[in-house]
Amino acid sequence: MQMEQSAAYLTLASIATLGGAAIGVVAVTNTLRRLTGTTSLWVPFVASLVVVVLATVSAEMIRDPRWYLLTFLNTCLLFCTATGANNAGIQIAGRDEPGATPQRGETVPFFSSWTPKRKL
Repeated sequence: MQMEQSAAYLTLASIATLGGAAIGVVAVTNTLRRLTGTTSLWVPFVASLVVVVLATVSAEMIRDPRWYLLTFLNTCLLFCTATGANNAGIQIAGRDEPGATPQRGETVPFFSSWTPKRKL
């Protein structure tokens, strides 16, 4: 029995999972960072928020008053998951260490850290 191959990489059903949503956030964030050169952590956080709100609205859960708290918590969870996935991509690609944020004016590799490197 052969499985039918989908023409879409991400579908509405797959983006509704944590893994699918994290892939979406990583792809959008890294694309925007590459195009604009921005290194702001607000980009992946806002991308996470948009994905969570769209998933909640599509599931028609917006009428529940607990929606606001769950939206915030799910956004934080998705943001952390996507950050970890991006750092795993950095390690796999062998590009740089997590925390080595490109400086302004530098070309931003697709997989590069979202968080600034802390000096001890």
